[in-house]
Amino acid sequence: MNFSIFKTCSFFLSCLFLLLHPALAQENIDILSDSTDLFSFVQREYGADQVLINGLYPEDYIMDALGHPFFQDKLFYPGYIILHNQRYDGVSLQYNIFDQNIIVSQPGYENTPFQVIPPVKFITEFKIADKIFRKYCFDGTNEKFFQVVYDGKIKCLYSFIKKRYVSYHTEKFSSFKFSDDIRKSYLLIDQKLYEYNTLGSYLRLFPEKVKPGIRAYCRKEHIRLPKSSDQEIGKLIEFCEN
Repeated sequence: MNFSIFKTCSFFLSCLFLLLHPALAQENIDILSDSTDLFSFVQREYGADQVLINGLYPEDYIMDALGHPFFQDKLFYPGYIILHNQRYDGVSLQYNIFDQNIIVSQPGYENTPFQVIPPVKFITEFKIADKIFRKYCFDGTNEKFFQVVYDGKIKCLYSFIKKRYVSYHTEKFSSFKFSDDIRKSYLLIDQKLYEYNTLGSYLRLFPEKVKPGIRAYCRKEHIRLPKSSDQEIGKLIEFCEN
């Protein structure tokens, strides 16, 4: 039997046993009063890697597609993920922008890697390709991942989406075509989110008396919104804070 499948089955059977037989569980382990206790118990007994592999397997719907649904490219990048309020370092990640989920690559049987999608609702932050993404909710209902470009009194956040279209580039059947990354830029000021896409819309977010100084800084540092690098934008917002 595939070792990774065996570990996954053992994990689910253990959880099922504890849920269906609370009396027996109480005799053998500490009382599991809620789901948090059960989660902690499974971690102690089976290790943290069991938490990472508890998810869905990625859909293979992009094999013949033009483009891809991922952030930047198809590669897995080293980083970290905060799952169930616990940080896991040294993991390999992909960010599926179209489906808004995270794919974790884990070593499997005989070091053959396999991929799994942890439950998005339990992920609060991750780092991929030296970029940090954090989950925010600004409308009270919809949670969303934003890249944190600058994290100060003023925060600069980017959101990414991709569009998917039906494509007939193959001869015998239809497939998909994915757009390039579509980015939106925001400033989070006093817990309110403001979108900007040009220097003019950026300046409208600041008082009149500081706008000349911001314009002068952008000319001096050759800031070209929205094409400037993350580092340049970070320095710009640091200047605006001061």
